[in-house]
Amino acid sequence: RLEEQSLAFQRSNPFWHFGRARQEYEQGDFDASLRAVNRAISLDKEQYRFYQFQALVYKKLGNRNASIQSAKQASRLKLQQ
Repeated sequence: RLEEQSLAFQRSNPFWHFGRARQEYEQGDFDASLRAVNRAISLDKEQYRFYQFQALVYKKLGNRNASIQSAKQASRLKLQQ
């Protein structure tokens, strides 16, 4: 039961997904990294670091336009803080 609660907390924690995104990136699985960072963003749209990392992943995947858009969003959010 405690394990179920722990898993539920992890799934609802954007920073847990962000950590997974970084792990996947370091292992070279950029598609999985993008999915994880996108999940983090869907849970917390105000963290500029998520968008910065998303821009980096998009760049690795060769999606220049998406990388630029993510970087712009990161800058907008950072300026608001």
